Amino acid sequence: MKRLSPRAPVSQACRPDWRTTAGTPLAGSLIGVEREYRVAGADGRQVDFRTLIHRLHWDGLQLDPGDLNAYRLRSGLVVTADGMEAETASPPVPAGAGFADEVAAWAAAGRRELERALGDGYRLEGYSTHLSVALPGETAADIARTYALTFGLVFARLVEGPGSLGIYVRPRPGRLELCGEYADGARLRLAALFAVGSIRACAAGEYSPEVAARLLPGQERFGYRLHRTEAFGFDSYAAGAADTIDLAAGGGVSLAKLARTAVDLACDRLEAKERDQRGALLQAALAGPLAPRRQAGPERPGGNPGRSVFGDVVDCVQRPGFRVRPEFATWGHTVFRAEWGRQSAAICVEGATLGTFLAELRTGALDSTIERAMGPGSLAPALGVPGQPVRPGMYGSVADPLALVPEEIPTKAGRAGKGRAGRIGKTLPWAATTTDAIPPGPAPAAGKPHLPWLGVAVATVAALGILAGAFAVVAGGGGGGSPGTPGTPGPGATETQALTSPTAETRTPPAGAAGGADSSGTPGSPPETRAPTATIPGSPAKGTVAPGGAGAGETAQPPAATATPTPARPTEPTLAVTPAATPTPTPTPTRVVEPTPTATATPTRTVEPSPTPTPDGGPTLAPTIPPAGETAPPAPNPCPPGQVCP
Repeated sequence: MKRLSPRAPVSQACRPDWRTTAGTPLAGSLIGVEREYRVAGADGRQVDFRTLIHRLHWDGLQLDPGDLNAYRLRSGLVVTADGMEAETASPPVPAGAGFADEVAAWAAAGRRELERALGDGYRLEGYSTHLSVALPGETAADIARTYALTFGLVFARLVEGPGSLGIYVRPRPGRLELCGEYADGARLRLAALFAVGSIRACAAGEYSPEVAARLLPGQERFGYRLHRTEAFGFDSYAAGAADTIDLAAGGGVSLAKLARTAVDLACDRLEAKERDQRGALLQAALAGPLAPRRQAGPERPGGNPGRSVFGDVVDCVQRPGFRVRPEFATWGHTVFRAEWGRQSAAICVEGATLGTFLAELRTGALDSTIERAMGPGSLAPALGVPGQPVRPGMYGSVADPLALVPEEIPTKAGRAGKGRAGRIGKTLPWAATTTDAIPPGPAPAAGKPHLPWLGVAVATVAALGILAGAFAVVAGGGGGGSPGTPGTPGPGATETQALTSPTAETRTPPAGAAGGADSSGTPGSPPETRAPTATIPGSPAKGTVAPGGAGAGETAQPPAATATPTPARPTEPTLAVTPAATPTPTPTPTRVVEPTPTATATPTRTVEPSPTPTPDGGPTLAPTIPPAGETAPPAPNPCPPGQVCP
């Protein structure tokens, strides 16, 4: 099969191209496929792939600054862990003639790569399919909701399975992501054809009739969920060709007419070869997910997609005066490091011009340019400086690798999906393995020094007690039996003892932490933990609703803590002193314990599996209430070392 992105010929005309911003790809010009798998061990139980991925052999490198689990392979594939599931992602495939076969070939190659690395001791079970089609960022956000209400039902009937609960439509940076059931073979090819054609139609302002459906919001990432039953009030996957679907504008339309309109609009935007699949698309859409399907069987012989230029970046290039190696890589940009001795330079290249850059690099056309950038007198700027766009060119250093990760649209909860080391739900297995107790309480405000008022109160009361005792000894001549006699605890000592009495501790692991959890995802609890722990199921079966279950592409996201004030308990200990000669007023130190909000930790494991998540519900970890008169100290920052946390 032909290469996906052949190297451009080296010529004077094409040499500066890689330094020029390529611009936004046209709508529907590229498509990529991600598929997720449950990994089962020899006993048939699901294994957390995060505990395996870094122990397996991969023919590639870890280059993605936003996904610390990801490996870019020499073929161009990316292998990573999305929650407990294994995930493979294809490089962008140009949506020209025969692209559906290439999409299916990349998906099959990803599964073979996982099976090779895992060996005979593990078994893969398909979990979900995500198809991403190029769409300008500002357009994707506007189109996502309309797509779900117009083409969404037909796409769902093409890609879903009998046990699925619905699809997701997500606007992502530069693309529209359609998430559904695990699909392969002919079913995957038809879904890819319809996805590209329908998104091209949307970009041109052509839509099928908008149905009257209730959309659910995305939780882990911004988007819309078209639920199988909740969207329509009936089982839309069991509907027949003659059944009527209500329209948003009033009235209704038969499923047959709705599907025919959507398929015609999509096929009209495809190449001639793909338009021949019009009949197969319509037949599959009308049959729906509940109709018996023929076994897809093994992938077609010769379904090897070859090697993409996105895999060529893994190889180092040795030139006479320097060596070039990859440093960071996303689908949008690749940063290379040219180095010779202690001199180095960073080279940023866009994905659309990787072939041109690598061809010029290997032929020596860039030798003098790179050597000048590496020179001691070079004034090359830094890449990733806040407020500066990421552009192709020569740089002296990389200020922030996360600048290469495009911004996500914030969810309703306000999370932007960027800003910490590790993509959402894809941190390294050792990224959060601390078992230190995290007592309830608000964290100190950023940028303000935290006043240890509890320690100050303890020290103040203790000092008052000591002073009172010393005064009594001096005034009373050390008479035994008096409140100030040494060896007799006075009120000050009592107060100090009360302040320093131990309290119960609640150990709350950070959201998404893999450390301290067994294969079912239950956080480990040390013996001294006194607060009840919550068991979080690992990953529910496809098509079932399990609160707190792991889903495809989704991870736990704890909501904001609710502050519960602890009532103030003013105490007035009186230090009674017996004067020997001159009456002395009795010192009465008063300590008022100010109310401290006690956080109610309610980490809800909100799951957004594709396509069977239900984001409702989740385990609640009950906080430990400190004894009367005490308040919990502020929670330490649980951010692991070496990671950028929000």
